[in-house]
Amino acid sequence: MAGCNTANKDSRKPEGEAKAKNSIEQSGSMEYDEAYKKWSDSGITAYSMKVRYNAFSPLKGIWKIKVANERLVNWEFRNHVNEERWKTFAEQLRSDY
Repeated sequence: MAGCNTANKDSRKPEGEAKAKNSIEQSGSMEYDEAYKKWSDSGITAYSMKVRYNAFSPLKGIWKIKVANERLVNWEFRNHVNEERWKTFAEQLRSDY
């Protein structure tokens, strides 16, 4: 491999492609910011969600959570309700976390 320089040979992207990617990322961020503002301004104090958590994990599956006044009040996973061992994980599924 003497004299062979492969660094950055194929990893460089055309300038237009990089600009397009940045534009898409900024657009997604703006959409999130707008949606979060709408959510915050609407005064929601309680909600419930059904979340499909897909991961190579024993916690993989469907979670149901209920939040009121910014506190997790109920969580269900595999037909077990409010099991204390899963509370910390369930709290991280909240949309306002």
